[in-house]
Amino acid sequence: MFNIRTDLAVEAKELWQETAEKQTQLEGVIARDSEKNGYKITTVEITNEKGEQAIGKPVGTYVTIEIDKLINREDNAFMLGAETVAEVITSMLKLNVGDSVLVVGLGNEAITPDAVGPKTARNTMVTRHLVEKIPEHFGTMRRVSVVQSGVLGTTGIETADFIRAVVDKLRPDAVIVVDALAS
Repeated sequence: MFNIRTDLAVEAKELWQETAEKQTQLEGVIARDSEKNGYKITTVEITNEKGEQAIGKPVGTYVTIEIDKLINREDNAFMLGAETVAEVITSMLKLNVGDSVLVVGLGNEAITPDAVGPKTARNTMVTRHLVEKIPEHFGTMRRVSVVQSGVLGTTGIETADFIRAVVDKLRPDAVIVVDALAS
């Protein structure tokens, strides 16, 4: 196990490989690269305790989409990037008709690089109340709720505690948490 900390599972896997004498198959970790709309997508699945120990992340699926086209301001980059992210999220969630979603925007809106979560929350179409109160007009839409948590330094509340409380109250079928991470 290495002692360098990173938030990205893909970086943790790469660091492990750099510290290994040779690039061997990492037990409990499945990694694959793909491409969609010109964006590189790296998926790292940690499948068991050995993978957890090697990478330093809990069992789960971690997806990284590299957004170089957006950074370079290439033509149509925003629409293609949004479509790519939407397709990746859709493939992971496997929602049924009638399932509800809670979108959580994390970050500090006052700091531009950390404002992705709050901006996502502000620009997500909220439909839960419409579907429940006016089903004759909105009953075919998915029930979507949005919260913006702020950060511990400005709220005094641990983000996980805040999200857990909202999830306990609303009981959504899926939670999408949006946060910024520069690496």
